[in-house]
Amino acid sequence: MLLIGFRELRHSLRSSKPVKVALLMCAIFSGVDARELCFVDLPVYDAAGERMSTNITAVRRAGQDNSIDFLLTNQSEYRMTAAGDRLYFPERAISAVVEITMTLKSRVSIKRRVALMGCQQRTSLQFGQADSGADVRTSTIKGRIAGCSTVGDWWIRAMPMFGGHDDPATYEGYIRGKDGVFLLTASLRGERHIIIIGKDKQPIKVLAFDVVVGGQNEIGSVDISGLCPK
Repeated sequence: MLLIGFRELRHSLRSSKPVKVALLMCAIFSGVDARELCFVDLPVYDAAGERMSTNITAVRRAGQDNSIDFLLTNQSEYRMTAAGDRLYFPERAISAVVEITMTLKSRVSIKRRVALMGCQQRTSLQFGQADSGADVRTSTIKGRIAGCSTVGDWWIRAMPMFGGHDDPATYEGYIRGKDGVFLLTASLRGERHIIIIGKDKQPIKVLAFDVVVGGQNEIGSVDISGLCPK
């Protein structure tokens, strides 16, 4: 194993990849085969969909028995390493659910549960929300489809663009056939959403929109001329 580790280490030094070098050195000296290491990228986005600068500072088992920080443990079979918002973990940890603590540039810490599902994984996280300040539980997305006839089985759906993996949420609205005006009212989160407009079993148009909690969110006219379904 040492021969394999040093061969990969030498290659990494030549290719100027300091993160990989550090990872390999950790793997070699902790008794973990570098070939067994998997990773999950955990980018964090704010309410406007901007990626935030974060660092993973602790990883514990989700649930009551969470006394062991896998970044600090002396038990090599459970040891994990982190570089920024990427977590490296041994292959044997696949299917585990962990609680990850991440520190933002502002020094605020957030905790999220993440299921380790595969050796090359990306799980986006979301932090913060846009709020109108109004004491209203629901928000509304309003607009109008233009450029096509909206007679028939048209639909509109919205979902958070980032995060929400432990509580996935999708919302559906109504499209008025005579003029294409759509209205979607639900307990929307104050964050960036993906809006999908479709007819029958086909999506026609996808767009992004920043939702503000507790108010009217006006998208305006959505021109789909040239995309009209037959």
